[in-house]
Amino acid sequence: IQTLNFGCAGYGTDQAYLRYLIQGRQFHPDIVVYVCTMENDAFDVSSKLNGAMLGFKPFFDITRDTWMPFEKISRIEGDPGSHVWYRQSHVYTMKRIGMIRFRNWWRQTFGKIKKSPLPLHWTTFYVPMNDEWKQAWETLNILTKNFKSVVESDGATFILVLVPNRFQIHPEYWEEIARKHQFDKEVDLFYPDRTMLDISKRIGATTLNLYPSMKAAASERRRLYFSHDGHFTLKGNEAVGDALAEFISPYISARPES
Repeated sequence: IQTLNFGCAGYGTDQAYLRYLIQGRQFHPDIVVYVCTMENDAFDVSSKLNGAMLGFKPFFDITRDTWMPFEKISRIEGDPGSHVWYRQSHVYTMKRIGMIRFRNWWRQTFGKIKKSPLPLHWTTFYVPMNDEWKQAWETLNILTKNFKSVVESDGATFILVLVPNRFQIHPEYWEEIARKHQFDKEVDLFYPDRTMLDISKRIGATTLNLYPSMKAAASERRRLYFSHDGHFTLKGNEAVGDALAEFISPYISARPES
């Protein structure tokens, strides 16, 4: 069995789909596994939400059914140079995000503001969702549907893997967030999961929901996520690998030998 890893840190569904179109399909895979993260993947594909935070990257415009030119992506208010800098330097975007976090920390520690607003990407847990989030989820729906369609037209099996957010697996992480931030709406940590499971059902995708197996692994007192950034620990990677191997094995054995 040959396995090719096309994952890239920070990529959203839009970039993963484009990478398959440009590079992945050249290898004529039998199975394509796409991993969707419930904490931020809808945010990642939204030009209105993510575009205003991180700047330039490919975005899909569902109103025109086409990819959005970089020049159309929103500039950040109060930062007239952002349009140029975001185009040239990802380091600049990381620097700006770092400054925002430092400012919030300073206000909480030394200012009168004891709780800062919930970061934009975590408002995905707000119910009901606003129009920007509705468009973000519809964009993710269309991109996932198109991704699946292209993979299957290439004669391969498309498998969608849903990764729960760290707060579902380790509730104490969310308790820490709640102490630092103020909420404007009711919060439901399973709202993204239900939304993505509905999308999966509508497009008919073969889907592995990792929440049950990861929750069971965490019950054995294993720390599966880092608290500071939501990425997997070594134990988290092992839990995902074990669940994915078990789920995907029948599809591997069902493929005809070449």
